[in-house]
Amino acid sequence: MVNPADVHIGAIDIGGRLRGLRISHRLSQRALAERSGVSNAIICLIEQNRTNPSIGLLKKIVDAIPIPLADFFSLDNAAAAKGPEGVTRENFGRVRRNVAEAIADQLQELVLERLKPGDKLPPERELMKTFQVSRSSIRDAIRRLHLMGLVNPRQGVGTVVCDVSDHALLGPITSVLSRNRKSVAELMYVRKLIEPSLAALAARNASTEHISEMHDTLREAEKTVRRREIPDEEDKKFHHLIALAAQNSVLLKVVEVLMQLLSRERSLHATAYPMKACHGHRRILDAIKQRDPVAAEAAMQAHLGDVADFTERQSQIG
Repeated sequence: MVNPADVHIGAIDIGGRLRGLRISHRLSQRALAERSGVSNAIICLIEQNRTNPSIGLLKKIVDAIPIPLADFFSLDNAAAAKGPEGVTRENFGRVRRNVAEAIADQLQELVLERLKPGDKLPPERELMKTFQVSRSSIRDAIRRLHLMGLVNPRQGVGTVVCDVSDHALLGPITSVLSRNRKSVAELMYVRKLIEPSLAALAARNASTEHISEMHDTLREAEKTVRRREIPDEEDKKFHHLIALAAQNSVLLKVVEVLMQLLSRERSLHATAYPMKACHGHRRILDAIKQRDPVAAEAAMQAHLGDVADFTERQSQIG
């Protein structure tokens, strides 16, 4: 019997093979731990080749994938990536696409959380060994990341991580906006999906400093309106503060992008509208101060409804 106490058995990399199988079966380490009864920490150490598993321990993990332990040691690269349905002539293309998608998900996490713009992904050969899949699956996964704008494969250099800054994201979308005013209504729809929930989160999570800054920003906006000027910066800041107070970094980034894209539309506001907007902001702030998520969500929905209605009327006039 093969002794798995040696992490590398001939050409077999126990950690890499386990990781490749887990990913191709769309299992997180935590899910595999729950299925097998082996701790997440131990599975992580095995996949990193930092511990030598006993055959009994390895059998518990592999059975939970599930494949027989004997198959685990006899799999070639194609079989290791086959997933639960197995590879046949009829389904080969679909299975390979699923494997590439799973690998792309893992590489995307690496790019967004651990690498910086200008860093390079590991070489193809190393990725093939890590995921125990063929070169074509690795290239398919990298192609997916390239289409997302996350990496740039350069001949003779490697696969380089791109700068996914706001500017890089906003450029193409802003170009579409300038040619298609329907996009503005679509973006407003996205705001109405996201920002009411943010207001509810802010009512739960806002600090006294957040609330104080919202109050000061609203007061400055009201002063600007009384001067018959448009409080564009104050408006953006107020919504940004709500997103900050919600304490969700992903939604914060989404709101920042949306507000930048819609700033051109706010510049069309007539002098009569901003005071109504200030009243809407006041109702949102009052609900946040009272720690009332339901009222905060409702107030934001009503405010964004007013904004959408006004923007639509302005576009018809224009």
